Parts: sequence; C-alpha cells; structure tokens
Amino acid sequence: MNRVVMTLAAILIMAGLALAQYGGQPQSNTPAPNKTPGAGQSAPAGQTAPAAGQGQPQTSAAPSRQPQAKTQDEYKAFMDAVQKPTPSDAEQAAREFEVKYPDSELTSLLFYQVMSQYQKADNAEKTIEMGRKAIQHDPDNTAALILTGMVLAERTRESDIDRDEKLAEAQKDVNKALANAQEGKFRIAANATPEQAEGFKNTVTYMA
Repeated sequence: MNRVVMTLAAILIMAGLALAQYGGQPQSNTPAPNKTPGAGQSAPAGQTAPAAGQGQPQTSAAPSRQPQAKTQDEYKAFMDAVQKPTPSDAEQAAREFEVKYPDSELTSLLFYQVMSQYQKADNAEKTIEMGRKAIQHDPDNTAALILTGMVLAERTRESDIDRDEKLAEAQKDVNKALANAQEGKFRIAANATPEQAEGFKNTVTYMA
C-alpha cells in the first residue's frame, strides 16, 4: 500500500479509539466486573474495549450504548475469534461467527479486527474485502469506512475497467466516515477523555 495510507492508518491504529475491540458480555442482573485486555494484549487497528454489560462514564462524542453479546457462548466465540494469531485464521473464525450468530451486534467489530490484521500485513485486497464486510454489518463503522475508502482509492488504477465504480465507492465511504466523525457517531472506550475523542475525530477528518 502507499506509504501515506499506511502512515495515516497507523495513526488511526495508535489512537486506539476507533471502535470497541472487545464486545460487551451479555447483561445480567448481577453487575459484572469490567473486562479489559490482559497483559500483552493490544487493541487492533484503532479499537478499544467497550462497556462490559454495565454503565460506565461516556465521552460527549461516544454513543450511549456499546455492542453487546446476547449470550455467553456468543461472547466466548467472539473472544476466541479476535485472538486468532494470523489474518487467515481470524477471517475463517469471523466467517464462522457470522453464520452461527447472524444477528450479533459484534460481527462488524470482528470483521474490522480481521481488516486491521490484513492492513498491518500490507494485504490491500483482503483489507478492502474485510472492510466491506465490516461496513455491511454496520454502515456506521467509522474506522472501517475511512480505511476501506482510503485503501480502495489508493489501489484503483486508471486502467481498471471498474475504475469509476471503485472511486465512487471510496468517495462514499470517506464521506460517510467524515460525516460520522463530525457528528460524533463513533464508538470509543468508555473511559476515553474528551481530548482523546476529539483526537480521533480530528484524525478521521484529516484522513478524509
């Protein structure tokens, strides 16, 4: 991928604010302790942990509700999938999760996790494919929108038969990401500061 795209994507990754990485556990009557990444775990491609089934402070830019698993089995399957060591393994697990839990709120996050792995491996074709899957399951997945649009535009050539369609898709994705950023329609960590939320918004705006 173009070095500029890789650099800007890295900024988004390091910001750690794009979307929730670890989906919330099913809610129950008994408050559950917060789930945070353990030692050695890092949030992929601009994603951080959402609320784990209980109320937590929200920044002004974050929506009031984070995605939640409906059952413990769904949550476990999600966690198993996001911890796969390779992009291909993660993709297979994500596709199996998609079939087994067709109504899950976590599917878009899962495909964005796979997208981020392929992006870091410099596999543009798979980055776009997984980005499209993430957007399919959540049209407001801001991080997936901006990265998919940028990589798609960067990989489109003048000689491509479907050049106009690709560029139109890229423009649509980027415009949507920009609108989401300006309207605060993106999920960030429940404990993120207003400055961090503003930083993510500014990063998406700059990338767009």
